[in-house]
Amino acid sequence: MNQNQRTIAKGIIHNYYFKSIDAKYIAAQLNLSSGYLNVLFKRETNKTIHTYLTEYRLMKAKELLISTPKTIKEIAHEVGFDDPFYLSRIFVKYVSVSPTQYKRPFFHIDFLYRSNITIEHFFIVIIFICMTLSPGRYM
Repeated sequence: MNQNQRTIAKGIIHNYYFKSIDAKYIAAQLNLSSGYLNVLFKRETNKTIHTYLTEYRLMKAKELLISTPKTIKEIAHEVGFDDPFYLSRIFVKYVSVSPTQYKRPFFHIDFLYRSNITIEHFFIVIIFICMTLSPGRYM
């Protein structure tokens, strides 16, 4: 897989992750078979198309969980998971907590408190969380 094909494959995932796409769809866009695309993609990234897509969708779900009041069901559909229960199972597998726990405002503060970060970084993150929870108040 050349760099252009890898860039296109990742671009398709980044731009259409919320749709029902898979390796077969991406391969068709690149005029490759899905099996061959997966072999090339895994060789280049150490991940299958499916794993890369899942991880990208989870990253987007995590962003929405902490920055919007949307339900887990709404977020699941918004990031390309047809079934919110599947999102929950995959989320626990990759993140080690449920989406509901991740969404709790103080979950991140508690996690940061237990981490070895400087006090300056801790307060920057707290300010960011406060701004995210009520943006009009701090702008």
